[in-house]
Amino acid sequence: MSQSKRVLVADDNRVNLMLLQQMLRSAGYDVVTAEDGEEALEAIQRTHPDVVLLDIMMPKLDGLEVLQHLRADPELAATPVILLSAVDDFETVARALELSAWDFLSKPYRLAQVTAAVESALAAEEEAAPREAGEGTPHGPVPGFRAARQALEAARRRSQEDKKDFSCITLAVQRNAGPLGESRFDWVQKQTRRVDEALAGHGHAYGLGAGGSVCVLPGHDAEEAAALVGKIRESLGKDASAYDYGLAVYNPDVSEGMIARAIKDASPLA
Repeated sequence: MSQSKRVLVADDNRVNLMLLQQMLRSAGYDVVTAEDGEEALEAIQRTHPDVVLLDIMMPKLDGLEVLQHLRADPELAATPVILLSAVDDFETVARALELSAWDFLSKPYRLAQVTAAVESALAAEEEAAPREAGEGTPHGPVPGFRAARQALEAARRRSQEDKKDFSCITLAVQRNAGPLGESRFDWVQKQTRRVDEALAGHGHAYGLGAGGSVCVLPGHDAEEAAALVGKIRESLGKDASAYDYGLAVYNPDVSEGMIARAIKDASPLA
């Protein structure tokens, strides 16, 4: 790994910042640090790092707001951004996915997981991302995140080339719903595998932590996707009532992302 590779780390917790800085420097990276979102954005614009590590909960600008600014800047839009956060609710992870964050690591993560995410971003090892989300642990990389991002990017390209719709379905676990005697995280991963099997030939489902899943359906319009919601509910059986279901069709002319629209319009479909 070339020592010229630059990583920017932003975290308002100075202990976390120091640990990440020391670890990355010991791995041979040139490290730039920032303690709030505005400082991070200015440093990114000034230094053009190869990879950015952003804590989500920061003053002035949070990590998602910094990421949104980067995606709107033609010179910085392609910069890989890894988000680090103790906040891993479904809407937060889905928003990060919509903004094409490279990866999302839930705290408490292991420092080795951060190094692996940085190395992966630098190597652009997309083929290493698992297709399904039924792997992993509640801490560290969100299991289905990178695979879901890869699927969304591929579906957008295909939609633009073929001039055909593609849709997404969101499954957000209701606040008081979920398993008895089983971790919520493991339960969501198990349900995601069931949904993925039900979508065979249509698309795939990706678990986004303990909060729910997103399904990517290339080439499917709203009517076709709506029919698949029924198939998903059937595959989940009695567990179907634990979710709010959202659906949206990709529209490049709408500023609000499709996943955000799906979550906003979600309902239990009772």
